[in-house]
Amino acid sequence: PLSILHLYFYGIIHELTHNNIFARVKPNIWMGHMLCPLNLVYFHTFKTIHLQHHRFAQIPEVDPVCTRKKDGTSFNPLWYLIIWPYHAVRWYVRHIAQHRNRRRLLTNYLVFTAGIYSLFALGLVCGVLWTMLFFWALPVYIGTVFLIGIRNLIEHYGCETTRYRTSRTVTNRLLNKLTFNSFFHLEHHLMPTASIAQVRELHERNRDIYREKRAFIV
Repeated sequence: PLSILHLYFYGIIHELTHNNIFARVKPNIWMGHMLCPLNLVYFHTFKTIHLQHHRFAQIPEVDPVCTRKKDGTSFNPLWYLIIWPYHAVRWYVRHIAQHRNRRRLLTNYLVFTAGIYSLFALGLVCGVLWTMLFFWALPVYIGTVFLIGIRNLIEHYGCETTRYRTSRTVTNRLLNKLTFNSFFHLEHHLMPTASIAQVRELHERNRDIYREKRAFIV
């Protein structure tokens, strides 16, 4: 249950990344910084990686969570579930190292990371480390690494780099009710700021285009 909770936190953070919850940008950013520590991730890291993924979906080395290797072949799905966070963080570190504000970005990232580790160090001192690991770190890993890795595979595995074939839409009604239509994923990539209702409308409106472009619709 805690892992599912963190998966839903991820869903909220994802919407904040696209400024889809509040009309103004700054409240989305502030709320993102408040929620992200619950998922043990820095909001700037998540947002930067995710927007890069949208810009270069399924292009190896440029898409931080790409399901394809440098040679264009797909990762083994089980191996992908283990290594995709490493590729994402490696890309982020490389990104901030080349950024014109790299000192500030690196300092903020290190301060956040040190703060998270300090919480677990405090847990060790207070004798509650294993409780924190079992009821916080483990659910975060299952909910936002393992389960999100599975979602990445469902949404992108075997897809290509062309506009209508970078992502896969799964139309199962029950699955989309449980995930706020997030599996209308091609629609989300076509219009990242679309609301829950709008992605379904976009899917209905684009049916002919999808057939022509041979989009991945399940």
